[in-house]
Amino acid sequence: MSVQQFITSSIQYLDNRTDLWKVDIPESLALRRHIVHFQDIMDPIISDTKNNLNTILNSFVINECKDNKSSTAQETYVKDILRAIHAAQKGLEKYFNDKKSENTRLSQLLKRGADVKACRTTVLTQSNNILSGLNHLFQLEHIPLKYSRSSLDASKFEKDLVKEGYTFWKGANGNEIIGKWDRFISTYKTLYANFQPLDLDYTQKLLCANENSKVITIFGFIEITRKHGFPFESMVVHADNTNNGGATSEEARADIAKMVIPLVSEFSAPEMQAHLVAIYSWYNGIPRDDKQGYQERAKKWGLLIKEARQVATKDEEHLAAEKVDTARRAISFFYQRFMMIWRIGPISRDMLLLPVFQESHVSRIFYDV
Repeated sequence: MSVQQFITSSIQYLDNRTDLWKVDIPESLALRRHIVHFQDIMDPIISDTKNNLNTILNSFVINECKDNKSSTAQETYVKDILRAIHAAQKGLEKYFNDKKSENTRLSQLLKRGADVKACRTTVLTQSNNILSGLNHLFQLEHIPLKYSRSSLDASKFEKDLVKEGYTFWKGANGNEIIGKWDRFISTYKTLYANFQPLDLDYTQKLLCANENSKVITIFGFIEITRKHGFPFESMVVHADNTNNGGATSEEARADIAKMVIPLVSEFSAPEMQAHLVAIYSWYNGIPRDDKQGYQERAKKWGLLIKEARQVATKDEEHLAAEKVDTARRAISFFYQRFMMIWRIGPISRDMLLLPVFQESHVSRIFYDV
């Protein structure tokens, strides 16, 4: 059996037993997705003729993934992933075989409950091991160079993340599956809260497989959100957590709503529309990824504002620059109040995810300003 056949057969095994595991072992759904992610990246890996990796991996799966020897880091991580797939399938096979032979005696029914728990734990553990292996694999400098952006992008991982986590990753890294730690943590602090020093160090160690690296991958991000949720509720203390275990009282919800409603009204008002039109008109025609073009246009605004204070008669460009100046101040003040409420916690963020604020519309405006 080749390594490609091994991966395909593992996926097929899950597909053929969907009715069996979808109720008892729901973690198998995520396991299947992770095996498919691994399958998607295998071709460039096994084409490594320099180290004869394809032959080595074929022998490894034939030997039931028992060989612990590796000559390269790449080989180690790939074998770890294959070993996790093998262990997960063995765990599922044992559970299904035991289930077939069980009877209705009380002792057997109690044993089945324990078997279900054990199998779910096995599948979840091995599923996370696959993610960890993929994270380490893509931390190797030469691996990402083998993949084109069109064949492997963040959109393929949407189902692996909660909606807010996926939106955050896309906002910080676009469609890339590899990002920079500095960009990630800066965006997180802006949107949510500052980390305590120990939490910051812990998070970086989880996301950056190499302690000297500042590279993060979407695989590591999925893994950490599985452990801590997103935003990282267990690592960041939010202002709306109370002594009743984090539940938010109706009175607190009403207080937050009182802060959100004026923001919605202000954002929908003609005055705000005029401010937004002024900003967008000023940068009209410049591609969103043209940072230099945005900088030059911003410098032009600064020069015109200075000139407008000295000339007796202002031309159209001076008047347009003054409108931009007024708009920047208004939107910046609005942004500060928006973020103050956003950082209160999950309840305030849910309220702010109204249609008027959705699809990152507000964040796009703030980045422009």
